[in-house]
Amino acid sequence: MSTRIISALIYGAIFIAFLALGAWRPGLMLIFWLALAFQASRELQDLTGVEDSKPRLFFCLLHNLALILPAFFPYNPAYPARNVASALSVWLIFLCWQAVVGFLQTFFYLHREGVESLDRSLASFSRNFYLSLGFFSATYLLFCLPYGWHSLLWALVTPWITDSLAWLVGSRYGSHPLTPISPKKTVEGFLAGLLAPGIFYILVFLRVRGELGLAFYQVLAFFLFGLLAGFVAQLGDLFESALKRAAGAKDSGQLIPGHGGILDRFDSSLFVLPLFALVLSLAWLG
Repeated sequence: MSTRIISALIYGAIFIAFLALGAWRPGLMLIFWLALAFQASRELQDLTGVEDSKPRLFFCLLHNLALILPAFFPYNPAYPARNVASALSVWLIFLCWQAVVGFLQTFFYLHREGVESLDRSLASFSRNFYLSLGFFSATYLLFCLPYGWHSLLWALVTPWITDSLAWLVGSRYGSHPLTPISPKKTVEGFLAGLLAPGIFYILVFLRVRGELGLAFYQVLAFFLFGLLAGFVAQLGDLFESALKRAAGAKDSGQLIPGHGGILDRFDSSLFVLPLFALVLSLAWLG
């Protein structure tokens, strides 16, 4: 059995175990997401040629500590109005947290290295915010919305379905290149990646329709949401492909032998999770 298959089985088992743990004790998943976010930040620093210095890792950790905020604003079905206020509060605190940490980081490097460090500090802030937003959205779904664990699982399955169908159709029937950023991707695979979550979301609708009291015509909203999620998932994949291409790297890291790093596994999810946080917030709390 190849190293790629073995590592995939081990990684998959660990990930499924943590998801199952989250259904029982959501608070324990915070450690898991913090570890993922921190490792992804280190990989992004390496990918973009940023030195792995202690101050930068310290500020990276400060950015990612915002992931614990949703645990203090749990969803409570008994207080609908309070849930709206809690959701707005946690997002406001998250954005303020990111801004304050970014200001401290910029001030630190301006003081230590002078005005020449401004561009690097702003670029570092952008990278940290991009990662923190994606992983924060995961813990937000888990704690701050009804059916949080199911919503998080739904969001994480979406990129897997998108990538799998895009690869399957593209490798067999693809003949029109999609973009120079990723030469192996095709238009046919891209369209399959759009339709795959749309069809899957129809199945989700049929599963939850009776429990949530949904009208049948609302299946169209689920389908359109699936198309949007498929597009965003592939956009996230192309975004990281562009980063790796600019850096001349095949993978973002070597944490998972044969599969690369955390960024390689979560590139699509980092775009899909904020989309889910926004759309499901409007659906449940709007």
